[in-house]
This record gives sequence, C-alpha cells and structure tokens, in this order.
Amino acid sequence: MFDATGDRLVVLGGDRTVQLWDIPSTRPVRPPIPAPTVTGLVGFAADGHLVATQRDDESTLADIRLAFVDLGAGRRPGR
Repeated sequence: MFDATGDRLVVLGGDRTVQLWDIPSTRPVRPPIPAPTVTGLVGFAADGHLVATQRDDESTLADIRLAFVDLGAGRRPGR
C-alpha cells in the first residue's frame, strides 16, 4: 500500500514482516519490522509515520483487531 505521497510503499512480507520501500530509489527505507500476528495492512496514518495493521486473533470477524506499527521506531507504539 502506498503512502499519501506515492513515494513510499509498505508491504506485508511472506515472512510476517512489515517492509517499507522508497519508490524513487527502489530501496528499503529500513530493515523489515517483525510482525508475527499481522495478517493484513489497512492504511497509513495522515502523518505517514504509522501504518494500521489487521490482526486475526481468532477465526471470526468479531475477533479481527487493528494494531499500529511505528515505521520510524520499527515497532508497535508503546513497546
């Protein structure tokens, strides 16, 4: 998913990491961020520093939760 500028792309890797890429340089912005419980990406925060992620803790829709990953710090906020 692209940020609002279209210059950065965040992807969820098959190894359950959140990866941030700089499109103009075609290089990663930072090392991959481990995200073992993340099952999907939802969107960037307006400031572009947080990305909302989806966590499926169980198998029903009622158990889908949102979490955030701080792309600058490389972890969930508060961790």
